[in-house]
Amino acid sequence: MPYPPYDLHALMYELKEAADGGMVDARDLSRLTTLVLDRLGCATGGEAFDRLYADWRELPRGTLMSGLRAGHILAVLPMLRFDQTISDPRREEELRREAKEFGPAGNTWQGTIATVSASSGLQQMDDPAQLESEIARLEEARPLLPPGSLQREVLEYHHAGLRVHLAQLTGGEDDFDSAVEDLARFSDSSLFTDEQRLAGAGQLAMFRTHQAMRREDEEALTEQIRVLESVLDRFPPGHMDRLGLEAHLTNAGAALELLRARRAGRMPGADTSPGPASPEELRRRIAELPRDARIDRLTALGGTRVSQAMMARDHQGALDAQQMLEDALDLLDDPDDVRWIRSAFTLGMSHCGLAVWSAAPHRDRFRHLDQGIAWLRHTWRLAAGPEHPSWGSTGSALADAHRFSGDVAHLYDPSAKRPHHDEAQRIGLESLKAAAWTVLLQSGTAHAAETARRAGEEAVSVARWCLADGAHADAVRALDAGRGLALHAATVAATVPDMLNALGRDDLVDEWRRAGTVPAYVPAGDPLTGAPPPPGGPGSRLRRRVLEALAASRCAGGCWTPRRPRRSPAPCARSATRHSSTSCPPPRSSPV
Repeated sequence: MPYPPYDLHALMYELKEAADGGMVDARDLSRLTTLVLDRLGCATGGEAFDRLYADWRELPRGTLMSGLRAGHILAVLPMLRFDQTISDPRREEELRREAKEFGPAGNTWQGTIATVSASSGLQQMDDPAQLESEIARLEEARPLLPPGSLQREVLEYHHAGLRVHLAQLTGGEDDFDSAVEDLARFSDSSLFTDEQRLAGAGQLAMFRTHQAMRREDEEALTEQIRVLESVLDRFPPGHMDRLGLEAHLTNAGAALELLRARRAGRMPGADTSPGPASPEELRRRIAELPRDARIDRLTALGGTRVSQAMMARDHQGALDAQQMLEDALDLLDDPDDVRWIRSAFTLGMSHCGLAVWSAAPHRDRFRHLDQGIAWLRHTWRLAAGPEHPSWGSTGSALADAHRFSGDVAHLYDPSAKRPHHDEAQRIGLESLKAAAWTVLLQSGTAHAAETARRAGEEAVSVARWCLADGAHADAVRALDAGRGLALHAATVAATVPDMLNALGRDDLVDEWRRAGTVPAYVPAGDPLTGAPPPPGGPGSRLRRRVLEALAASRCAGGCWTPRRPRRSPAPCARSATRHSSTSCPPPRSSPV
């Protein structure tokens, strides 16, 4: 069937009119995507992009019309991405170049196209290099727009949003914190309507809860939970962001209960509050969204419902939530999509949890455990290495699952214990490499110390396994991997210019030196005010690029493993021989 003719300029006007009518209900979002697909006579967002690009290629190149049309396609692309994942960096770059070189020369038009194009990064990009390029394009376009203008405010908002997204992908806590503060500046901006400001307050509270959970700050987490509850109370029933905020509120409540239980020395209690809706009602509401938005909601809500079901030992509830995650995976076209890894990880954790917490019937527990290990192993392979923020945590969870499997299998088949325990040690030790990467990524000793403390807890767990199995040399490796990471990071940072010089990366050396001096390691912040030391020296975005360059070479050397101290701080009674010793891990009741 031939495509109908279309007028892209008229379509842009229709989209503006539709958006000006308000974007609150999930159906509002679907209406925009449907409008574009109907006008182009296409069934999917990918097909629509193919048609727009092919028609553009028929135009004479290097003309004002070609540049204008390229800009219009970039402006429509975010609407198409609500329907389907579209990732074609080559064609997008070709359109951007044409719009920049031959589109209208006015600064406002050029700056606006750069901003609208960058909004795609907030939707689907999960490649740090692509996000860095989008951020750089916004910074290049910034001088084109007058300070204080509406267009400049939109650009700054997208700039902060992209930095938050990049930090979430790569684990740079300093850039996450600074980007969240930049977003907070827009809380009362005239840029947004009252409805948009309310949604922005909810989004900001989501980011603040992440900060509070990272710092294990009960008071701050409680305050942000109140903010989320207040926002949801004022949301209309069909608001497109309601499902996401409800899921995050549930997760924040569970995190707060875990912190309180840990402080009180008790097991966390099950969440007895009713869920926001039944599984059937959730599916009905999700079905109203465009296809790609459905993936986001299924992933987020599936993870939340799994956590609730696990806490309540609700086997059927967990199975219903797992089905939501599997539905999200069925909708994903690309297994490299970050949402694929997130859903697969949650599926693996939930299957293991059903066995470990005895939430499943006894006859089903080994099946759930085997499925969980398979999902986690696949996720760990996809994450590929310590540069991926999920690699370390996934490996740690996989090691825990193998350890538990060996303990349980021993009751029925003594020969099965050793292979699972050996695999737990191997994966656990391998995953500790992520600790050095993550600490080296942080700018400032406060973030490095937070990250190092968490890594130390993981290292102690692996060391205990090794000691229990008589693998004393591996216990030393585990403890060395988790000890003194913040000091190690500061020491390595001082040698970075020399290593980069050896690689011939003068560009990175210059950036590193321009960023300032890496602060000397101190174990705490201001002793009078209790304030953490400010970040100093190169930020996490530059650190990530440097670490990737070093990891791709042989110059990294001992970057990923702290050096052993000349003398262990304490001899361990359980030594391999009379003449060998390891550092004793603290007892289970002791803080690390």
